[in-house]
Amino acid sequence: MHRTKLFIPVVLALLALSACGGSEPIETAASPGVSARVETIAPVPVSDGYEAVGTIRAKSTSVLSSKVVGQVLSVRLNRGIT
Repeated sequence: MHRTKLFIPVVLALLALSACGGSEPIETAASPGVSARVETIAPVPVSDGYEAVGTIRAKSTSVLSSKVVGQVLSVRLNRGIT
């Protein structure tokens, strides 16, 4: 039991002393440069709209009817109402 208590501090002290050893600087190889092409850019105008030809179909449909005899002249909805 006494040996184990003495063994652990001795091993830790040896590890700490061995890490403090060398004072020689480590030389590293310089990496070679990479060639790259540099371009100058400038802003250009971009249109805000897009025109396309096609057919639009609704995902769902609704049937409107009235309980009063007459005609529905308009249905007022706001954009985005589902």
